[in-house]
Amino acid sequence: MENGVDISHWQFPVDWHQVKGAGYSFVYIKATEGTTLLDNRMSAHWLGAGQAGLRRGFYCFFRPDLNAAMQAAHFLVATRGLNAELRPVLDVETTRKDPAGKPLKLDANDLLIWLQFVEMATGQRPMIYTAAWFFNTYVGTPLWAKGYQLWVANYSTSPSAPGLPKAWTDWAVWQYTSSGKVPGIPGMCDLDRAK
Repeated sequence: MENGVDISHWQFPVDWHQVKGAGYSFVYIKATEGTTLLDNRMSAHWLGAGQAGLRRGFYCFFRPDLNAAMQAAHFLVATRGLNAELRPVLDVETTRKDPAGKPLKLDANDLLIWLQFVEMATGQRPMIYTAAWFFNTYVGTPLWAKGYQLWVANYSTSPSAPGLPKAWTDWAVWQYTSSGKVPGIPGMCDLDRAK
């Protein structure tokens, strides 16, 4: 089992050598959100983590009210030329809302469009980040999901296996807290385990 972190512009500045020295070997960095937002700390995190010897990957925070192919294209432009050691990730954790503010189900085909677009461009099969309660409620159990590795959010102090969305029977990465304390990272951050 490997220990890692995932971060965005909220965690800055980071002393990546301290992070590495504390036993963390990988980091997932927020790259984009939707079709226009670029995380303004992405480049600094990428360079610093690489200099310290951490394996790096990028994620896209998916916005279901925006065009999936355009979100994929935005992600690819943002990460072009950066040879990440970890597969790209689609972060699935938010919904659209109806006029009354009620959350609406996601169209699973939109997620698949992003995944296929990015895989075709990079030659790497992306991973999906989500929580069991969210995916079960707002996406369901699309047959194609089991063909993608799962990064599951399940906050627990128990070392036992996390709860999984019904679409999967195993996990690749487990985000087990959002309030971790890591030497070199200001404030709290997400902590992960990878098989």
